Amino acid sequence: MLRKLAAAGAAIGTLLVATLAQAQDKPGTFGEEGQFIFGADRLFSLFDYTSNTYTNNNVNPSQSLTITGTSMSFFWGTNSIQGASNVGGLTAIGGGGNPNFYTPPRLGFDYTIIPHLTIGGEVIAFFTLGGSSTTQQGAQSQSVNSPSGNTFGIAPRVGYIIGMNDMISFWLRGGLSYYNATVSQTDNNCKGGTTGSDSANLWNFGLDLDPQIVISPIPHFAFMAGPALDWGFVGNASSSAPNINNAGQCNGTTTTTVNYTSVNFGINGGLLGWW
Repeated sequence: MLRKLAAAGAAIGTLLVATLAQAQDKPGTFGEEGQFIFGADRLFSLFDYTSNTYTNNNVNPSQSLTITGTSMSFFWGTNSIQGASNVGGLTAIGGGGNPNFYTPPRLGFDYTIIPHLTIGGEVIAFFTLGGSSTTQQGAQSQSVNSPSGNTFGIAPRVGYIIGMNDMISFWLRGGLSYYNATVSQTDNNCKGGTTGSDSANLWNFGLDLDPQIVISPIPHFAFMAGPALDWGFVGNASSSAPNINNAGQCNGTTTTTVNYTSVNFGINGGLLGWW
């Protein structure tokens, strides 16, 4: 009896392997060698939890600030260019919610160097060109410049595509990432004909894991969705502000730098095409 069950199991296993191989090797199937894959990654987020930690080791004992938050978005994620603040001597870049590098949409470029094995990465870019806000009270008005800044990120990765059938595949992928954000704004407290600006910079280096389920209803086009785990384990945040004397004049700047780490977990989705 055991021999018969073993023989039946071996036959079923051989059939499954052959079926999987046939599906993966079928011409035009996602994951063939020599395919260029273009993706719009993290277009929507069903759920994202982010924890940002700022640590000041220049004081004894050291001081840390941790900001956590959750978000949900479609075609737009919060970003790190929303102003700069200093909380208890610790620099925090961000405004409402808990902005981070991981939730904004980004472009993905990958290539299958051999069947099922991909190399590529993601690129994220965000720019603001500045502006102004005007307060009107009666006949008097006051204008101040709005913050300007930019975010840039690159995340090289490797992946492996497991095709289940013509429509469904699993794309296991992960790699390293580097992100940098800068924001600056004119300091309106400078008097006596002097000028100065407040600025902040944030950078982070880490590990990204982003496996996806790929659903292809028509050839060369697919929807994808899956979990994402991002761990930015090295980075720092710095802020600079002008020195203001008793007369309100700005002369020189003071810069504060602290360590910055970040963890993000979410369920995200996007679109892709391959040729």
